[in-house]
Amino acid sequence: MAEQSPQRWAETFASDLVLDGERIPFDRVVQRHYAALVHQRATGLTWKALANLLRRAGAVRESGKAYTGDHLRVAFGRIDRAERNLTSKATGGYAKPTSPMRPTEKVGRSEPLSSTSTRQKISGSTLPPSEKPLAVGGEKDVSEAEIGLALDRITKLKR
Repeated sequence: MAEQSPQRWAETFASDLVLDGERIPFDRVVQRHYAALVHQRATGLTWKALANLLRRAGAVRESGKAYTGDHLRVAFGRIDRAERNLTSKATGGYAKPTSPMRPTEKVGRSEPLSSTSTRQKISGSTLPPSEKPLAVGGEKDVSEAEIGLALDRITKLKR
């Protein structure tokens, strides 16, 4: 694919919306220009900027209204998901996401407010917290004394 200026791409896109006086569905034109849209987005153009380029090039809906950035983004997203589904079916697995949804490294956390030794003194147990029996439903069993101490800490923090 030869690199086009954004204005030239928008003019080509607008002309592809109509063929011999007949409207071509917007999603089909977006699909045809999928690679060009990926390239334009990689250069830093936003969906709103791309929609403005299309408006200036004369690309309008059947109603005469301009296409919005959201309309372009959603149409591209549908095609992108379809492309990924085709990829996953061809490889026999799931398509891998392009970027992780959550950070891959563990975030360092500060020490908890209460220590294990304090909990052991209150409950009188010598078992480590991981070996204590769990209450019904898989939740940790908490004594009334622990609840009272926690409420005291909260009221001190509020003051």
